[in-house]
Amino acid sequence: MKNLKLKSKFVLGTGVVLLAFCMIFSLALYFALKEIVIKDTYDKTEIIITEVEAVRRYVKDVLRPKMFTIVAPDDFFPEAMSTSYVDREVMQRFNEML
Repeated sequence: MKNLKLKSKFVLGTGVVLLAFCMIFSLALYFALKEIVIKDTYDKTEIIITEVEAVRRYVKDVLRPKMFTIVAPDDFFPEAMSTSYVDREVMQRFNEML
């Protein structure tokens, strides 16, 4: 370090400070964006789960009782009366749209 000229020392020092600042800024940005992405993913997952649960409740509370009034008590149509079947069909169509 003693053999370097003053200008070289200044440029080297400035470079080290700039590199340190960029590293700190990059790390701060990384952690901030990571939190945003995780929160956004959680929110979107919550929306999908809520939608699926709403479909299940509709089939269980509205469609299935209505079907029991239309068809014989021993008949069961999974397309209209099974919450699991309806869930799978809805999610399959959802995945096809992606």
